[in-house]
Amino acid sequence: KASIENHLKLVNEFELTTPDVNFNLALSYHYADSLDLAQRTYQSLYSSPNKTIASFSFNQNGTILAGQKKYEEALDAYKWSLIHMPENESARYNYELL
Repeated sequence: KASIENHLKLVNEFELTTPDVNFNLALSYHYADSLDLAQRTYQSLYSSPNKTIASFSFNQNGTILAGQKKYEEALDAYKWSLIHMPENESARYNYELL
């Protein structure tokens, strides 16, 4: 919870809205089990010019989707993760695991 508060402070008070900050905010939501907020934040990073952030966002959202038993959507997210960054071994593993 403190991590979420600190990231929101960066965004709201200091107007720091870089892809890195938003990805870390999404991770904080994810680890706090605020999955709807995590998914929305990950999805907002899909078109990031930073291909690593975009790839990691697709991968993390795929993990949430797999946990919700939305397997086809999860596979799609992992596929897009690999399209953005073919060397993302975590996404490759997750894709092959499903």
